[in-house]
Amino acid sequence: MATGQLVCGTALLWIATLVSGTSLPTHLSSPTVYAILGVSVLSTAIPSLLMFWLVRNAGAFNASILAFFIPVSAVILGVGLLQDPLTLATVGGFALVLLGAALSTTRPAKVAVKQET
Repeated sequence: MATGQLVCGTALLWIATLVSGTSLPTHLSSPTVYAILGVSVLSTAIPSLLMFWLVRNAGAFNASILAFFIPVSAVILGVGLLQDPLTLATVGGFALVLLGAALSTTRPAKVAVKQET
C-alpha cells in the first residue's frame, strides 16, 4: 500500500511539474542530497523496520501505542533543534499523552460473576 501511495504521489507531482512549466533540477547540491537521504533513511526506513519488529515481538496493540508519542517526539525535536519554546501547556500535554497511553494499555480488572444454581 505504501509503495502504491509513493508511486501515485510521484506521478502526480511529475504531472504537476510538466503542467506548470517548471523544469526539473539537473543538479542537486550536497545539502539537498543529505536531506533526502536523512528523511528517507532516518524518518522512513528505520522507523518502519522498528515498527515491524515491534509488531512481531510485542503485538499490534502495543505497537499502536507508539502513535501517542509522535507529537511528543516532534515537540522534543523542535525544542532541541529549533529552539522552540517549551511552555507549561506543552508539558501538560505531555502528561495527558502519558495518561492516555497508560489508560489504553491498562486492562480492566476481572469481576467475579456469581452463578445462580
